[in-house]
Amino acid sequence: MAHTVFVEFRCQPGKREKLLSSLLPALDETRAFAGCRSIDTYVDCNDPDLVLLWEH
Repeated sequence: MAHTVFVEFRCQPGKREKLLSSLLPALDETRAFAGCRSIDTYVDCNDPDLVLLWEH
């Protein structure tokens, strides 16, 4: 059975790069897990302090 997870990270103003610098390396480990089909990260173009994570 597949699951989809959608997570919103609301960053403090100006802290997005700090979040991404710690989050993105961890995603490589997550992608290596058996059953992980995909995991993608997005930044809202209208709200740069909103980071979205979509995992299947």
